[in-house]
Amino acid sequence: MPKIEKIYAYVATEAPGEEGILAMFLPGAHTWFPMVGADMERINSLKPYAEKVARQANKRIVLAEFSVRKDLEVVKEVEN
Repeated sequence: MPKIEKIYAYVATEAPGEEGILAMFLPGAHTWFPMVGADMERINSLKPYAEKVARQANKRIVLAEFSVRKDLEVVKEVEN
């Protein structure tokens, strides 16, 4: 798997100047899944759900690309 240099996310505008990352509830997993991905294949698979939210909630949804990477912390160093 290549190093992740970009992250894509579906973002909803809540109010002027306020945004949030879209998420969808996965009933089988009983959890929320943020609508983000590191490749366009994943993002394209999420697009129908983003479009559904936009229609049903009457929200402005954008696909955003975040491309400045800064590693903040190493949680666990792997020993070889």
